[in-house]
Amino acid sequence: MSVANVNVVVITGNLTKDPELRHTPGGTAVCDLRVAVNGRRKDRGGDWVDKPNYFNVVVWGARGKAAAEHLGKGSPVAVEGRLDWREYEAKDGGGTRQVVEIIAEAVQFLGSSKPSQEAVASEEEPEAEAESPEAEVEEQAESDEESELASLTREQLDSRARDLGIENPERRPNKAALIVEIEAVEEAYEFAEAESGEEELAY
Repeated sequence: MSVANVNVVVITGNLTKDPELRHTPGGTAVCDLRVAVNGRRKDRGGDWVDKPNYFNVVVWGARGKAAAEHLGKGSPVAVEGRLDWREYEAKDGGGTRQVVEIIAEAVQFLGSSKPSQEAVASEEEPEAEAESPEAEVEEQAESDEESELASLTREQLDSRARDLGIENPERRPNKAALIVEIEAVEEAYEFAEAESGEEELAY
């Protein structure tokens, strides 16, 4: 009798540095977080002492953009996700290395901390690139979707979140956090539908 595999991680802690936002070649946002979680253990003398644990968290899509915008070094955050193991060849020729990261599926901002002014000032606006008409249409559609969600009341957002299968949306600290989660879930549904369509074509 086989046992079902379970891969669920929930942590709360504080960022040890500002989020690092990057993009895939396809334009998808990816945000890297470094989260410190304090634990407790006994030392050799039998006294309880704090033991810090450090975790790398990867946040994809709209949720990653929001994390980069609203979080900064020291920000308290809650993360729910799964462990992801991978290996890669070291650039210095040191051979194969392994890494375990948390892939975030839900991120909750527990405080109002934002990136430091120094970090914000150091970010330069990238030069605008000529975009194709298709890209402009896609951007306009995303903008319309964002404005539509922002125009909804908190009760309407809670209802929409429940329709998408998001549990206890009323526990989110504010509309912005809930909108981020709604966008991420809708994005995941669209991705799943696209994959399903590709599989049907393959057959």
